[in-house]
Amino acid sequence: MKQNFVLKLDVSSNEARVAFQQPVTIPANSELVVYWASIEYTPDADYLGAGFDIQCDLPIRQFTNYITETPSNAPAVELPIILSVPPSEQAEQNASTPGVLPTVAVRVREPHVPVVHDLMNNEQQINSITFKLKDFLNDRQPNYTVSNMAISFCIKTCMCDKNKTSY
Repeated sequence: MKQNFVLKLDVSSNEARVAFQQPVTIPANSELVVYWASIEYTPDADYLGAGFDIQCDLPIRQFTNYITETPSNAPAVELPIILSVPPSEQAEQNASTPGVLPTVAVRVREPHVPVVHDLMNNEQQINSITFKLKDFLNDRQPNYTVSNMAISFCIKTCMCDKNKTSY
């Protein structure tokens, strides 16, 4: 079973929610495959350095240790990050004069190989999905006003053996 989603969402307070007309069933031990994401936001002088983490309330087990003021050997934290949209490779080439800024900046990530999350869940039904946007370097609210977000992913039954210990 495979369920494809392509969602274009309006973002308010760095959060977006989609409600389904009918409940969506997520089979036990599913895979979540993320194909691409796009984020529109209001830029400032260092907008090329903006990166975002897209979190959601699906049963994702993703571990990260953010680059913060704490030492780099800080323990990893479990967060439901569906996809990270890193800063531009041209971040050091930000606009030197504010008059050159675009009115809307768009950050897109389409990985060459889709991002796959093993959900390791029991079968469940959901009526909605909530997405939260966080800063790429820490788990704080981004310094930008995000207006729109689009994301493409699918939820499918995993054909793999979750209990396999060697490959």
